[in-house]
Amino acid sequence: MSRPAAEWSETTVDGVPALVFEPPQAPDGGVVWLADFDALTPASLPSWGEALASRGVRFLCPRPGPTWWLDRDDPAFQPASGGGEEGPTPWRWLLDVLAPQAAERFGGPIAWAGAGAGGQAAIRAGFKRRSTPAVWAYAAAVQLDAVHGRGSTLDRLFPDSPERNGREQARVAGVLTDVNPLARPQRLHLACDPSEIWAPGCELLAEKLRSGGVPLESDFAPRSPSDREAALNAAGPAAVRLLADALTFAV
Repeated sequence: MSRPAAEWSETTVDGVPALVFEPPQAPDGGVVWLADFDALTPASLPSWGEALASRGVRFLCPRPGPTWWLDRDDPAFQPASGGGEEGPTPWRWLLDVLAPQAAERFGGPIAWAGAGAGGQAAIRAGFKRRSTPAVWAYAAAVQLDAVHGRGSTLDRLFPDSPERNGREQARVAGVLTDVNPLARPQRLHLACDPSEIWAPGCELLAEKLRSGGVPLESDFAPRSPSDREAALNAAGPAAVRLLADALTFAV
C-alpha cells in the first residue's frame, strides 16, 4: 500500500529556520541533514523527496546560513539562544539544542546526514553516541587545512598569529582527530566524487576508520555528471534506504 503524500514545510529550531518532512504514519525517529555552504538540502533534490515519502522517513534540515558547524565562535551564527561570543558555537548548538529538539519532535533516535561542511559535522555527531543509527555523508569537509588560506571564512575562524599557525589549528580541528571508534554509529556511509577538494580527506578517513576496526560503506567512484547537486540527487534512493533501514532496526 502506498503512503499518503507528504510535503516539506517550514519550521524553526531555536529561532533558526528549518525545513521538515513528516510523512503520515512514519515510524519513530528521523534524520537531521546538515547543509554545506551551497545550502543544498533534500528538499530541493527530487529523488530524495520521492524516496523519503516511499519509505516514510522524517527529515529535518536546519538553515542557519553559511557555517562550518565547528566549535568556534562565529559572529555569523545567530540562533535565538545567542551566537558569537555571547552564545553557543555552531557545534555546541548542534549537540545541545538541535539534537535533543529533533529527537523530541521525532519521538525516537536521530540519524545524521549532510554534505561538505555539514557532512563533517554529521560524522562528528554520529561518533558522539554509539546508539546513533546511521551517518550518511557526501564530500565531507574532513581535512579543513586543505582550504585554509584560500580566502574562505575558515581563515577568520583560524587566523594566523605570531603564536599560532592558523592552518595547523584547522588541521587539528578536522574530523580525523575527532572520531572515537568506541562510539561509532551503527551504520556509516562515506561518498565523494574524486573531483571534490575533500576527496583525499574522505579516503584517508575511510582508511583510518577501517584500520581501527570501524565497519563502513564507501563510494569514491567518479560521478557523471560530477557536479554536487546532480551527484546528491542521484544518491538519494540508496541513501534513504540506508537511513530508513538503520532507523527501523535501531537498538
